[in-house]
Amino acid sequence: MRKQALLALAATGLALGATACGDDGTGGAVDLDGKKVAAMADYRAGQQFKASEPVEFSLLYSDHPNYPIKDDWLFWKELKERTNVTLKPTVVPMSDYEQKRSLVVGAGDAPWIISKTYPGQEQAFVAAFRTDELRRLGLAEPETWDEVHDVLKAIKAAHPDGYPLSDRFEGKSILNYAAQAFGTHAGWEYRNTQWRPDEGRFVFTGSSPEQKQLVEYFHELVAEGLMDPESFTQKDEPAIQKLANGKSYAISTLESDKFVAMVQFVDWLWYSDEGCSPTAAPRTSWSRRSPTRRSPSSRR
Repeated sequence: MRKQALLALAATGLALGATACGDDGTGGAVDLDGKKVAAMADYRAGQQFKASEPVEFSLLYSDHPNYPIKDDWLFWKELKERTNVTLKPTVVPMSDYEQKRSLVVGAGDAPWIISKTYPGQEQAFVAAFRTDELRRLGLAEPETWDEVHDVLKAIKAAHPDGYPLSDRFEGKSILNYAAQAFGTHAGWEYRNTQWRPDEGRFVFTGSSPEQKQLVEYFHELVAEGLMDPESFTQKDEPAIQKLANGKSYAISTLESDKFVAMVQFVDWLWYSDEGCSPTAAPRTSWSRRSPTRRSPSSRR
C-alpha cells in the first residue's frame, strides 16, 4: 500500500485543475468530505459562483503606490453581492511583496489566496519538505510513502539530534491524507466502518489490514526517530516554530472545512469569462467615480 503515490500536499493546485474539467467540480483524486462548507453542490465551469452561505477568505494583496487599496471601492460590494464572499486582504507594499510572501508562507501563516504569483515562483512553496535541505543533501522530493521514509532517514543521518518530521494538528491531518493512500480512513476523516465493494459488506475500520499497515508505518517513523512523537499531542504553534527554527524539516499543510468553496471561488473569479474577462459586461461599473453602466469597449 505504501507504494501508492502520495496525495500532493499542494492539494489546492490539484483541485483547481479538477474544478475546470471534473464532473462535480471537485474531481475525484482527493477526499473532500468535511471540506464543503459554503460550497455550491452543483458548481460547473461557466456557472456563476455564489457561496451557499456568507464566507470570508483572506488574500495577500500587493498594494500599488499609484492606486492604493481603498475600503470603499465598489469592487468589494459587487463581489460580495455576486458571490457571497468577503475578501479580507493582508495589504503588502508592492516593493516588499515577494519578500513578505516568502515570510508568511515559510511561517505557516499565509492568507488563503495568493493570487499574484508568476510561473515557477510557486515551486519553492509546494513541497512537504524544506526544499533547501533536500537540495543540499541531493535528495529528490518523495512521491510515495516509502520514499518519504527514505528521505526522512537521509535527513536524520545528516541531523541525528533532531526529528526530520514534527507535525501539527495533533497528527489528525497527516493521518487523514496518508490513510487515503493506504486505502483506509484516519485522523479528521476517521470512520468506524468502511464499505468493501468486493465483499458487499461493511468492515470495522480499526481492525482492517489497511488500518494496521497505516499504524505500523507511522509507528516505524516514530521508533526510528524520524517523526517527533509530540506530533500527536502538540498544538500548531510549537510545530511551526520547530520548522522555522531548523529543528524539523517537514510539516503538514493547512486544512479548512471551506476548501471546496474557496477552490470554486478562485476558479470563477480568475478563470471564468464572467469573473476575469475584460469584455464581460458587469451589472454595475467597478469604478468608484461612476456607478453607471459602461459598454464593454469602454472598459478596455
